[in-house]
Amino acid sequence: MMQKVIEYLKGFGVDVNTTATIFITLFTFSIGLFATWLAGQIKETKERKSYKKSLLLILRDFSKTCEKQTKVVSASLHKAGLGNGNDFIVNYIPIGTLNYLNKIDFTVFLKNFEPTFYKKKYSKAVSKLFSLIAQIKIQNDSIAGFSKMLFEEYKKHENTFYDNVDELRQIHDELAIKLNGKPVIPNGGELIQGYFKIFGDWQKAGEKTDIASEQNGLVLKILDINKQYQNVPLILRTNNIALKADHAYINIIKINTMLKNKFKDFIHFHRRAYKLMEVIVKILA
Repeated sequence: MMQKVIEYLKGFGVDVNTTATIFITLFTFSIGLFATWLAGQIKETKERKSYKKSLLLILRDFSKTCEKQTKVVSASLHKAGLGNGNDFIVNYIPIGTLNYLNKIDFTVFLKNFEPTFYKKKYSKAVSKLFSLIAQIKIQNDSIAGFSKMLFEEYKKHENTFYDNVDELRQIHDELAIKLNGKPVIPNGGELIQGYFKIFGDWQKAGEKTDIASEQNGLVLKILDINKQYQNVPLILRTNNIALKADHAYINIIKINTMLKNKFKDFIHFHRRAYKLMEVIVKILA
């Protein structure tokens, strides 16, 4: 081949030495270009492998954290309850890899995870991956704000409940002072004795001041006994107060249900994420 090139160049009046120099220069230049291209390809391959390996490790960690999140929230949610005498404290853990995953450049991801086979299966896995990350991001970003909003509402109804129960207790104390050592008045006497029994039973049970105990031990029993008597002025006053407390309690139960449902959804999305992520990682690996 070199001889043919020399003969070709001689046709233009180029001597043999000059021809050889030109050929060697072109050959050296070509080798240099190839070496540079090859080095670039090797570097790019290493970078792709490094990116892929690192991201797969992050995805596996994300999956494990979602699984841990499910267990932590489920355990604390089981004990939480605004209407049963317990505080509504639900523990959940931050997912350190979430912000990074949510900012992944889709183009860069595809460049480093471009599949060789099973492209249809791969496409579904990639689509599901980014969908899961977005869902978990939304869940984690919204849970604190949603909880804060409902707890603020809960506090309003809690204050209303306790304010009205305190009024019922004040009425009981006033009656106890007024009738101390005196016979019970004929009109409404049995009703008043019934109030004394309700509060007496509540006191014997330990005077528990959590919402559930006061609702069941005082509010509902006062509403129930008021239904048994008519034309007693005291009923109008106590019934109005007890109804306000009962309405507040009903709202508290509604808020409790909304919180539980929100955290159940939170658990559902994290459980789904870690299960699907295990499958996705196997496809991408």
